[in-house]
Amino acid sequence: MTFSGVTRRYVSKSPRVATELFVTEFEGTPLEPSLDHRGFSGVLVDEFQFGDASAAGPVAIYQRAWGPSKNAEALAQAVFAGNTLAADRPSGPAIIDVSDAALLRDEDFWPIIDILEGRMSLKAISRAAAELTKRTDDFIGSFAQTASRRMWELDVPEICDPAVARDGTPYLDGDRSRARRGAAIAAGSATFERARNDPETMRSLRLSDLSWGIELIPMHAWRSRHGDNQLVTAWSVRPGSNRERWALEPHSPRDSIEREDDEVGLPSSAVESVRSLDSPPHQVHGSWWTSRVLIDDSRSVTECVVLSVVRGTDDEWDSTERACQLIAKRLGGEVVGRIESQDLHSNSLSSGDLFHIKRRSALTLDTYIEHFVPGDTIRRRRS
Repeated sequence: MTFSGVTRRYVSKSPRVATELFVTEFEGTPLEPSLDHRGFSGVLVDEFQFGDASAAGPVAIYQRAWGPSKNAEALAQAVFAGNTLAADRPSGPAIIDVSDAALLRDEDFWPIIDILEGRMSLKAISRAAAELTKRTDDFIGSFAQTASRRMWELDVPEICDPAVARDGTPYLDGDRSRARRGAAIAAGSATFERARNDPETMRSLRLSDLSWGIELIPMHAWRSRHGDNQLVTAWSVRPGSNRERWALEPHSPRDSIEREDDEVGLPSSAVESVRSLDSPPHQVHGSWWTSRVLIDDSRSVTECVVLSVVRGTDDEWDSTERACQLIAKRLGGEVVGRIESQDLHSNSLSSGDLFHIKRRSALTLDTYIEHFVPGDTIRRRRS
C-alpha cells in the first residue's frame, strides 16, 4: 500500500487569534464536500504533493524549506512559539518495565482474579489490588505480565464490531474488544477457557464501564507502595496485537525499537493482511498521529508534518519522535528544537484536516504569513 495525495495549508485570522489547518486529501479518498478547500474560511497559503511513500513507515505529508539559517535553534523557537493546540510530551508517571517478568502459575493468578467475583467495579478492583499489595514487587510485576498476556490471548477479530468508514468502506472496530476480554477474565478461569476456545461467547458477557480494566489491579497495587508509576508489560492489550489470531505477520510486541524503515508503521507484508479483514485501505491496528518538526540539513531548514502509526506497547511520544528522526535521516538532516504531536484518535485514516495550529496573535494576515509560513507561498506568488 502506498500513500499519495496533497496537503494544503490554510491560515485564518481574527483580530487576536490565528488558526492554521493542514488539510490532506489522499488519492482515492476525496474530501467530503463540506471539507474541501472551498469550505474553509482560511486563506490557502501553500500546498505540497506527496506520493509513493510506504505505509510501513512514517510519511512526510507536508514539507517546505525555510531556507538557510545561521541559528536553527532560534528559528525553531520562533516557528513553534505559542501553538496552544500542540501536545508536548507530558512529565507523567515513571515507567516501570516489567516485560521480563515471569508469568504466574494458574494457582497464583486466578485466586486474585476470583476476588472480583466477576464484577469489574472500582470497589472490586480495589479489593483485588489490596490482596495483591501483600505480595512482593516481583509478584506484582508478574501479575501485570500475566494479566496482559491473558488479554492478548483473547485478542481476536471475531469480537470486534462491524463499522463503516466515512467513505463507505466496511472495517472492524475494536473499541469494545478490550471490555469483552476483560469481562471474560474477571469472570474466572472457566469463562476464560471457554472464551479462548469459542471467542463468540464473549459477546454475551455483561459489560461495565471498567470491564477493560484488568490492568488496574496491579497498577493500583504498585502505586499504593511506590507512588505514581506505570507498569509496562511485554504484551499489548490493543486490538489487533495478537497477530497469530488476526492472521497478521507474527512479531515480538517490542521489536519496533529495533527496526529502521518500518519502525513506526506496520510491516509492509502485514498490510495486505489488514486489507483482507475488510479494513479501509488506510486502517491500521494502532492510532494515527501527526507531528510537526523542523529538520536542519546544514544547507537549509525544512518544516515537515509527519504522519505515523503508534501501535503495540509503543510509547506514543517515543514512537512519534522516532518517526520524525527517520524522516530527518531520509532528508539527510537532524531534528531541531521541539516536536509538536497530535493524536488523530483513530485507526482509520481519511482525507481531512490532520494538523492544527492556533496561537494568539495581533499581526495582520500578511505579516503573520511572513513570520510563520515558510517558502514561496501561494499567497506570496499571487501578490
